[in-house]
Amino acid sequence: MRDALATLIVKSLLAVVEDDAGHQRYRTLETIRAYAVDRMAEHGERQALASRHARYYCELPKRLTAQYRFEFPRSVVTALEPEIDNVREALNWAFAEGDPQFAAEIAAWSGVAFWHVAAFAEAVRWCDRALALQSSVPAAVEARLWLSLSDNLFNLGSMHRSLEAARNAAALYKRSRDSEYQSAALNCVSHTLFQLGEIAEARAAAEKSVSIARSLADDLLIGRALRMAAATSGPAVAREYMREAFARYRAAEQQSGLEVLLMAFAEACFADGDVRTALFYGHEAVEVAAKNSHRARFAGALNNVAAYSLADRDVAGAREAARRALNTVRDIGESMNTMYALQHAGTIFCRDGAADVGARLLGASDRLYTGFGIVREFTERTLYESTIAALRESLGERALQANLADGRALTIEQAIELALGA
Repeated sequence: MRDALATLIVKSLLAVVEDDAGHQRYRTLETIRAYAVDRMAEHGERQALASRHARYYCELPKRLTAQYRFEFPRSVVTALEPEIDNVREALNWAFAEGDPQFAAEIAAWSGVAFWHVAAFAEAVRWCDRALALQSSVPAAVEARLWLSLSDNLFNLGSMHRSLEAARNAAALYKRSRDSEYQSAALNCVSHTLFQLGEIAEARAAAEKSVSIARSLADDLLIGRALRMAAATSGPAVAREYMREAFARYRAAEQQSGLEVLLMAFAEACFADGDVRTALFYGHEAVEVAAKNSHRARFAGALNNVAAYSLADRDVAGAREAARRALNTVRDIGESMNTMYALQHAGTIFCRDGAADVGARLLGASDRLYTGFGIVREFTERTLYESTIAALRESLGERALQANLADGRALTIEQAIELALGA
């Protein structure tokens, strides 16, 4: 096989490319590819090969999920990223061929691949397209579609749609008696309700998820459910939940997703007034998220560090964290992490004496909050209110409102450039 590949490379029929991790991949030159496609079509082989290709890329995320469950390790994500074009090709072929069940299945499982590489909007488009097939979608596939849709919508800040999707997934998993994924869907319900400020409902969903996970005696499932229960509880209870969650993750020998646990514990410490401990665990979350190579979570951890640093009056530390977060969210576009990063940047500019720029960045962040329908959490609300008060004193009410309006009129790209370049 290697000799055959070497011969093709020497004859310029194949090209060798290397990814950032040093892995080699072979690519056919476009002219050769077009010629081969034509010859396959002439011999009636193109459809069979396209079908095999699509089924392979349907099975790939399915196998990875079976092996790693809810979180893929960094090595897997790194290997998955170059395959995304193949996943897209498989999806295009499946929908074009008019096989609704297979098209829905590949859309359902590709959602986890798109989520891991932060291609949230693309995942949503495919899931919506598959769900529009309605009666052609088997119940198990429909449940996976709703769960994938919820996860990806959440990262885009579309909270009400994310909540509806999560509830649909939870109901379908309950009906099919898939307790593992019912617990996972309830975690999504709880997280989304929490972002919408519906704390009592969020707590009820989290507690139901914990109960299901405990009935299964599944350490990883219990740990994931406990981290949501912690987020919806008071500081003292939250710390106890988080301690058990850490123990469950260790028992499950789980590293992927640990950054979310660290972030949740940091938030519990911050809500309890322990800023220094929150900062410690916030930095730990940044390091783990960087190792696990999930851009959205990396940006989220950086945003938290920026907020804690501001509360600790470490403007330089906050500036560095916010800068890294903004550079990370550039490729993701309109998302919750963009919203948080712009707010933190606005607070930093205010404290640096650039009140007009700070107010415009807060306006840009406000637009996203309003569009997403999200209620500011304790961490963000405390900083926002103190910053608005400082800006009002510095600029006066009329100038403050004018700058906020200017910020709301900015595109996301313009707001990020203003924050990075001002």
